[in-house]
Amino acid sequence: MSEQGRGLCGTTLLHKRNLEKNGERYRKNRESDEKNILQFTGRSARSISRSTIMTIPVVVHVVYITK
Repeated sequence: MSEQGRGLCGTTLLHKRNLEKNGERYRKNRESDEKNILQFTGRSARSISRSTIMTIPVVVHVVYITK
């Protein structure tokens, strides 16, 4: 795919749009989410042994052009 054909990640575009539209409220919600994630992962890391298998859900978007 050529450089011109590549688009930006929708997550980045949505993040920028939310910052513009909802400014401070969006920023505070993001900070709260990040804090909660850090607390959860820190607590989880201490309680899980090295031999524990974890499943991490992942979403993959495949863009296929048929031209």
